[in-house]
Amino acid sequence: MKEKWVLEIKDLCARESVDFFFKQWGGRTAKAGGRKLNGAEHNAMPAHTREERGHALQMAS
Repeated sequence: MKEKWVLEIKDLCARESVDFFFKQWGGRTAKAGGRKLNGAEHNAMPAHTREERGHALQMAS
């Protein structure tokens, strides 16, 4: 994966006030490629209400 691509996605998320979660660079485990992007882990996850989760599941079925 190219770092430039990941940074563009991270910047877009920041501009749009969207949480950004970076799982890992690659490999079969998180330790294989590491989880740090520019020296930091990015663990932000959006908060969902019970209604939003139900709606998403309903749309997927």
